[in-house]
Amino acid sequence: MPAPTSTGWMSASDIISDGQAAEEAGDFVGANAAFGALLDDPDPATAAAARLHLGRVAWKQGRPDDAL
Repeated sequence: MPAPTSTGWMSASDIISDGQAAEEAGDFVGANAAFGALLDDPDPATAAAARLHLGRVAWKQGRPDDAL
């Protein structure tokens, strides 16, 4: 399901791609925002992917308890 953004609507895969790019650039705030936007996605696979990515970002930030 597309999500609204400041530039229009984006697909979940585009949002995940943006989150991954932010994460790789060290922009953990941006990555958290992107992945967090998908937590309530009606597609269980998308919501699960968002949780996985959020856990990885938390781990990279040294927050292992939040990564679980």
